[in-house]
Amino acid sequence: MLTDVEYDNLPNLISGCLVHEVTIGFMCLLPYLFLVYSIFHNWWIIEMAEESYKVSLHVYDLSQGLARQLSTTCFGKAIEGIWHTGIVVYGNQYYFGRGIQNAPVGTPPYGTPLKVVDLGFTHVLKNVFEAYLQEIDHRYTAETYRLLTHNYNNFSNEVAQFLVGASIPDYILNLPNEVMGSPMGALMSY
Repeated sequence: MLTDVEYDNLPNLISGCLVHEVTIGFMCLLPYLFLVYSIFHNWWIIEMAEESYKVSLHVYDLSQGLARQLSTTCFGKAIEGIWHTGIVVYGNQYYFGRGIQNAPVGTPPYGTPLKVVDLGFTHVLKNVFEAYLQEIDHRYTAETYRLLTHNYNNFSNEVAQFLVGASIPDYILNLPNEVMGSPMGALMSY
């Protein structure tokens, strides 16, 4: 990538090649090559579709309502649910289970979503998205899963930011902090 000084001096480098009637060779093309590289090294951002694809967040309560009923007794505060999320785009739901997984909408093992949150639209092509998932799959494996700090909701949040530039709702992301901030949660950390 070009430094600020090199970038600011780019017109002088190019005109220097032309003014001195130097044959444009590799050295004169070098600034152009650096400029092209600096623009396209994040190719997945550049390669976008003209049509848009709807992106939504499917939210499931893994406790199936028990968290709402028992949380005040167990944690000393009301917790609405134990949230599990998946991103829905291109007719599939993408989620973090035993690694990054996907399934046609309506077939994941969590049943019917409790909520569907509209995240917006993306212009990222499906093949670019799938390449992105391959790029991050080493961070989302069964071995890297952590219930409170690196889970399905963290995956959904990262994917949402890639596709639409927005985070998933805070009430989902902040659930581990709510649990750990309770009297019982403090005991669970030992």
